[in-house]
Amino acid sequence: CASMKVPVLGLVENMSYYECPSCSEKHEIFGKSEVEYIAKEKHIDAWARIPMDPQVTAKVDAGNVEDIDNSWYTGIADKLESLEAGAMADTPKRKLPPVPEYHLDSYEPVSITRPVYVVTDEILEDRIKAIMEGASKDYVPTKRQVAGPKDTIEISIHVDKDGEEVKGLCSDKQIYSLGQGYMPIGFDRNVVGMKVGESKSVDFDAPDFDDPDAKERSFHAEVAVLTVLKEAEPELTDEWVSKHIMLCKDVETFRSRTRKQLEQEAVKAAEGELMDRAVRELATRFKGSIDDIWYESTRDDLLRTYEEQAKAQGTDLDGMLAAQGMDKQQFNMMLMLQVREMLVQGFVLDAWARHYGLEATEDDVLYVANLMSNNRGKLMLDNLREAGEEEQLKGLEMAARRYVANKDLLEKAHITEE
Repeated sequence: CASMKVPVLGLVENMSYYECPSCSEKHEIFGKSEVEYIAKEKHIDAWARIPMDPQVTAKVDAGNVEDIDNSWYTGIADKLESLEAGAMADTPKRKLPPVPEYHLDSYEPVSITRPVYVVTDEILEDRIKAIMEGASKDYVPTKRQVAGPKDTIEISIHVDKDGEEVKGLCSDKQIYSLGQGYMPIGFDRNVVGMKVGESKSVDFDAPDFDDPDAKERSFHAEVAVLTVLKEAEPELTDEWVSKHIMLCKDVETFRSRTRKQLEQEAVKAAEGELMDRAVRELATRFKGSIDDIWYESTRDDLLRTYEEQAKAQGTDLDGMLAAQGMDKQQFNMMLMLQVREMLVQGFVLDAWARHYGLEATEDDVLYVANLMSNNRGKLMLDNLREAGEEEQLKGLEMAARRYVANKDLLEKAHITEE
């Protein structure tokens, strides 16, 4: 992240432990957590430790993401909300006039075609390939005899502090990646250049692993390099699946579950596309001019979104455009077309809602708030109400009313199959 100039907000440790569903005891099956130590060494905050939970996979596959117990996520969300609130406080607010009211030439049902999404074998294989690439890596020995600064190696390591063994750091066989910050820089410097079969005594300073808030302590390690490794090219076998894919025992089960997930995604994509087609068709009935202040405000909001996307990619807007082969003039043209489309679609949904007397319920507002806050809509609404953010609350209510109008528009639509 440092080399890409991407700011690190906080550290989250995934697959940190397994919590027994019977006794609630936490088992650190990959060894003692070092998240606090790493966070302190890198001068960043440790936000959360995410457990391994088979129920997460089961509920995701069943399409019941909202039922996942994500209490461990609270700390992350609170941190992000705090950062977002700070960013919003630094952003000057533009005073907008009341939302203009437009009338349509016709309020007859729209006619649209239903999109067809087919999960082909090619799509399935692409998803399986992506899953395999994102899975934990397997390593195989190489013929290289010297550990390099970025190598992954197999070591034997025994660490003690004041003559007392540090059990979480002791292993007869441990895969270790140099240059990744898993151990202090002084440790890595001593290991780089060691030959396979060589042993060495290494002294290094680090925060106390049992008390990361304490001052740095001196540690002593006996290290032996066993093998220099390289990543193994994953091969889709029953053995690989049972090792890497939770709740799957063989290739057939893995393929079946992946296809089912893709089919569920296709159904949701078709539903979303159908709503988009309905409102795009309704937008053809829009007549009238839009005040420049709405263009400017919407353009600024959309531009900030693109700038944040570029920042997340470790570049700026110009760099992102260059990577996509787009110049500034093309981008500005695309931006203004998007702005007009967004404004017109919002205004025609407002007109549809007024014509048919549609209003959003509290459940509709909560639904929209959940979409905007990763299913933390209630907390979002409570915070806005407590802070007296009337304009943002009105914006959510308007978005919910437009959502209701879009649903009603689709229910009334004449739909034919593609």
